[in-house]
Amino acid sequence: MYFFFFFGVAECFLLATMAYDRYVAICSPLHYPVIMNQGTRAKLAAASWFPGFPVATVQTTWLFSFPFCATNK
Repeated sequence: MYFFFFFGVAECFLLATMAYDRYVAICSPLHYPVIMNQGTRAKLAAASWFPGFPVATVQTTWLFSFPFCATNK
């Protein structure tokens, strides 16, 4: 469950990163190499993976704290 949430969140942030890359390429094509240099690409790639850890941890902990097999009253 943890990895399902982690990769789902990471995919959403990665798609946002790809959208920003296309936005820069279309709106300012002459400045694209300056804006999207190697450091910026590495930071955007890392920023797409890091939010997955806390979100997946919180959601997995929250999900497994429910009493699924408790007695029905």
